[in-house]
Amino acid sequence: MTSTKTYRSQTRLTAADFGQLEQVGGIKLNPKQRERIWVTLALYEHLRRAEGSRGKRLSPKWIAKLERKICDYISVVEEISKTDAGKSWWHYVAFESEIGPTEEVKRLTFLVKACSRVHKELVSLSSGRRGNMHLPGLLFELERVFKEAGGRATGVASHDGVRVSRFVNFVHQASMHLPEDMWPKRGALLAKWERIYSARKRGEPEGRRFDWTKRVSSLEYWLEQLERGASHRPRGSQRR
Repeated sequence: MTSTKTYRSQTRLTAADFGQLEQVGGIKLNPKQRERIWVTLALYEHLRRAEGSRGKRLSPKWIAKLERKICDYISVVEEISKTDAGKSWWHYVAFESEIGPTEEVKRLTFLVKACSRVHKELVSLSSGRRGNMHLPGLLFELERVFKEAGGRATGVASHDGVRVSRFVNFVHQASMHLPEDMWPKRGALLAKWERIYSARKRGEPEGRRFDWTKRVSSLEYWLEQLERGASHRPRGSQRR
């Protein structure tokens, strides 16, 4: 069973590895961007390990129950807030708890949506349809680093009838530093990125789902947890 406090990443990158990534992507990585690549790969590794174990120990019904309880909480707050007196008391309770009353309801609503997503994922895991739900997050985050480092277009183009993408080549090369059982096939990686890249351009949900760059506070928390066991952090990138 994995734990955010004890799991130690097996992802390793040397200076030579980063040099190869620069060559493949046609980019120049600074120390901060090199660190970001490492922590992104380490986070992906951690999430894949957690995904592999949680389906065995957590039933979808518990997530569904959690979602119902949070919805009940929201309903109570909404019911109380229908009167001026009730709303005042809710605001007072929120003040005593040092939370924003409006922000708290929004936070709970986000939790309900997250529960719904996780419930679907667990149902998928329990039924044997093991899709890689974290691959889009890896792609989005590495795209951000790729662009910051001077990478140009990240889409997929056709060259002599062959679908190509320098960005996907970059991601594929980076993913080779994950544990071997997590290496994605280049063809599958290309097809997945082309699909979600097109969906994002059309404004469809698949083009935004699992985009880690939209969850800065959550991402930073997980990275901080990983750093506690960061024995393979790139040289020169340790925080002081």
